[in-house]
Amino acid sequence: MIPRLRQLKWLTAILVIAFLLVFEYLRHFIWPELLHAVPVYIVSLAFVFALILLFNQTVYGMLEKMQQSLVEQTTYLNTLIESSGNAIITSNLDGKILLWNRGAEQIYEWTRLEAIGQTLPMVPPELRDEARQLLARLVASGEPIYNYETQRLRKSGDRLPVMVTVSPIRDANGKAIALLGISTDMRERKRLEQEVLRQRRPGAGPRLR
Repeated sequence: MIPRLRQLKWLTAILVIAFLLVFEYLRHFIWPELLHAVPVYIVSLAFVFALILLFNQTVYGMLEKMQQSLVEQTTYLNTLIESSGNAIITSNLDGKILLWNRGAEQIYEWTRLEAIGQTLPMVPPELRDEARQLLARLVASGEPIYNYETQRLRKSGDRLPVMVTVSPIRDANGKAIALLGISTDMRERKRLEQEVLRQRRPGAGPRLR
């Protein structure tokens, strides 16, 4: 989207300048009497303004379509974020929460209003230094952190195992301006792993219900 806007900006400037140069060339070298014939001069100016208005309408039409496309993409992404069962969280580079989706509410129990503005409330106190070091490493290197298994804290005080992926959000110049984290609740997976290990132990039989 940004490259297209930049191209449109330069195209607009170049076309306007080119049109004015052509008009002045015609006025001075091809049709010099245009300078002295007032009615013809007025008609030519009206024609120029009409072309400029037509050009502006074309440009604004393109901008409107691009804006509509951006709105549709934003709506689509918001729907994906809100419908995800994973906790999708964005924060600034210091860890202050900017976005907290419905999945985060369900997994961590804090509501959106409670979480936004806090600094990583779901990170247990003893793991906060580790979390800050990971974020600093991510910002410095620019490389995402994939499938990092750790523990997180719920509002109730319960601990739960999660798998976290954190990626930088960049501006148009490629500079990291925020962080996107996706947390997957690993409780069911851990339970199944423990069940498999239990069944593999010598002498372990099926659990009676």
